[in-house]
Amino acid sequence: MPWPPPPTHLLALVLLTVLVACHGGGSSSTSSTGRAMTPPSITTTTVARPSTTADPQAADKAAIRKVAEGWFRAVVRIGGRPNVSDAAYSRYLTPKLAAEYRAKFAERLRVGLVTRPAASPHDFYRVRVASLRSDTASLVECEVDDRVLVNARLNEVVSDQVVSVEVYSTAVRIGGEWRLDSQRVSNKTPGVSGCVTQ
Repeated sequence: MPWPPPPTHLLALVLLTVLVACHGGGSSSTSSTGRAMTPPSITTTTVARPSTTADPQAADKAAIRKVAEGWFRAVVRIGGRPNVSDAAYSRYLTPKLAAEYRAKFAERLRVGLVTRPAASPHDFYRVRVASLRSDTASLVECEVDDRVLVNARLNEVVSDQVVSVEVYSTAVRIGGEWRLDSQRVSNKTPGVSGCVTQ
């Protein structure tokens, strides 16, 4: 006579016991030695991304500084041999400011005044764009003027004083190109001082 089938609830109990034994009775794992295995730790690292914010006026500011620096070098060169037709006038200056400098150097040429490099020149010049709005900019320039002023006709030194000069300038954009439009000496101090040390 065949054995009657076991009750359904007994079969379920047996299956549950087997599953518990196979999986260690929970979600944690055990090693072959019976010790609980710790899940590997996860380390996260936050990488700081570089700032992508760029100055939208950077190109214009660089162009303005280049014009100011170019004219500074031109003044040094023209002062040594005054010339009212130098190409630097139109390259770096508006017609208004160019006319002012041409008149200045024409007078020096008339009386025979020229500048000569100092024995140990400082060669210091710095320019900063203080403000820039559309097609107009304000600049602050600083230089050590140590050039020797000489009367070339008499071969006499007129002045060999070293001064630090701060100049407020403006620049305007004409036809897509920046030009210096005005310059005004705001401060002048003896020796290497004043704006140079700021």
